[in-house]
Amino acid sequence: MDEFVGVEPASLQELAHRLQRLHSLLAEHGPAIQRTMRRWDSTLSFAALPYLIDEALRDARDMDARATKAHELTREQPAPARASGPAAHPAPAAPTDTATPEMSVRLDWDSAGHGGVRAEQDAGALAEVVARGDPGVLSPEDLTRHLGDAGYLAAFWGQACPIALQAARTLINRAGPALFGPESTAILRALGASLAAATRMRRGNGADSRPLLSDAALDAIVKHPDQWSVGMLVRYGPDGRSWDCEILATITRAVLEAHAAGLVKVPERARGADSDPVAAVLRRAAENGHAARRLLTDPSTCPEHAALLRDALARVSAGEDLDHAGEGELKQGGRDQP
Repeated sequence: MDEFVGVEPASLQELAHRLQRLHSLLAEHGPAIQRTMRRWDSTLSFAALPYLIDEALRDARDMDARATKAHELTREQPAPARASGPAAHPAPAAPTDTATPEMSVRLDWDSAGHGGVRAEQDAGALAEVVARGDPGVLSPEDLTRHLGDAGYLAAFWGQACPIALQAARTLINRAGPALFGPESTAILRALGASLAAATRMRRGNGADSRPLLSDAALDAIVKHPDQWSVGMLVRYGPDGRSWDCEILATITRAVLEAHAAGLVKVPERARGADSDPVAAVLRRAAENGHAARRLLTDPSTCPEHAALLRDALARVSAGEDLDHAGEGELKQGGRDQP
């Protein structure tokens, strides 16, 4: 998000058409190219060709979406004011060989792509889920099909982060025996997977490389007043190895500090083995290893939390599935540590 560039709508549209043509040619002739090269006993590998065809299609869709947005921005710009009187009808200018350049507009490159447009739609659907408490408004597949799309993830978490952090508390099952119903659980798993994927991605290259997840989004997570809901996104998200170690350590530290300060408000219906946010983040940090080491070497980690983390590390090393460990078991094990 916030990567604004100056663009000319017509040039973007032309680029979109050329990318569409490239995809069409690759899709049409790719199989014949592979067959021909095999007949010639070529040693070149064409294993990446299907991926390149899919990538060309994504690029074409992204550019078409950006061109559409650029044209919209052009139409929204005010027309130049017309003068009155004789000056309103100036003499025609002498013809020149140089074409007048088209008006340029400033475009948010990531959010204006096809993935960014989809992210905006899904963020709106998630807002409706949270507002109505109805998980049926959003399909989890709408989130998980974009786990490899950096443009989508940057746009989605740039817009939906505050809403996603409210999801767990909003989706608590009010009537059934389970804390979350099947649809709500699927939404939380998809949000956790999406957040984990966003933490692993980076934008830029070399010295300019930086996390895809913006500072504002990370601040929103670690400073969120409901760290129980944050812990549930980690709890229902993927294995700790699927998270960026530094960001996972930062999130874990925020939950632990909120817990130590008595600021974690566990819902009445969530007082059970699988709804303890401290146990949830410790599991993921223990699974990551690098995140656990960052926490254990941090002098601000209190002795009790360090003991719990060492216990979680030992149990992960022993091959135990901590996703099914009870809250009492994990805490008792931590207190037994020297």
